[in-house]
Amino acid sequence: MAIDPVMAEELATTYGAALYGFCRKLAFTRQDADDLYQQTFLRLLAMPARVDLNDNPRGVPDGHRRPHLG
Repeated sequence: MAIDPVMAEELATTYGAALYGFCRKLAFTRQDADDLYQQTFLRLLAMPARVDLNDNPRGVPDGHRRPHLG
């Protein structure tokens, strides 16, 4: 079973700006960042419905975040 489109939209609304900012840091061009952002959400739609909004959907376990160095 794939991710519910309503849940995907909620994730995009909640985390879309942060994800896009991360894509911009990874990519050399805005177009590459746009492509990476789109590919990320396409993968989200195809993955099994196992995203738990109560369990840190950013993928970094609480307490295990690296300190910001600058």
